[in-house]
Amino acid sequence: MRVLINALFCLMTTISFSQINPCEIEDAILVQSFSFAYDPDIITINIGETVAWINTQGYHDVNGEINSITGENFNNPEDFYLPPISGSSSNNTCIGYYTFTIPGTYYYDCSIGSHAMNGMTGIINVIDDNAQSLDELEALSVLIYPNPATNNLTVDLGDLNGVKTTIKLYNSSSKLVFEKESTSTLMIDVSGFAKGMYSLELSTYEQVLMSQVIIE
Repeated sequence: MRVLINALFCLMTTISFSQINPCEIEDAILVQSFSFAYDPDIITINIGETVAWINTQGYHDVNGEINSITGENFNNPEDFYLPPISGSSSNNTCIGYYTFTIPGTYYYDCSIGSHAMNGMTGIINVIDDNAQSLDELEALSVLIYPNPATNNLTVDLGDLNGVKTTIKLYNSSSKLVFEKESTSTLMIDVSGFAKGMYSLELSTYEQVLMSQVIIE
């Protein structure tokens, strides 16, 4: 009975939060801010979508400019910042919202006090859905999985099996982090790579195909 009551409470809390949007931005993706956390802390959106941050507890901002822990620039595709505001469970408030128009990986934190040091950080992967390349990959039966990836990323060359293919992986700063030639299915160990969005390039003598993968 206690388990059932707890489950119902969690469900009611989730429904309650999903229905509350003090930012009043239609179709915005909501991120809850409370204590020392953003929830969810990693999200993937399409280019042109809007993210709204809701404060349900404490005093928080959304800092996508200077890393509060290292003091260095996040080097996001573009900087963004939403000033701090207080909130509570009984009075959810809108910290603000931002529409992402440039693809890439965005890092941010709460710059208030020691919030970032205590784990209040977030990542937003903004995907530019290149439909043409995706259609070409599908037509060639090329499979890239899992996506998002945590430990290993598998590139199944499909119809390109037997064809010398150069596989390259670029991070969000367009830095080459992996390169290898293969004529068959290849598994890439990504366990040591930083979290974020990466561009995967498959090139043969006849064509170059691109896809985007996320490493969590």
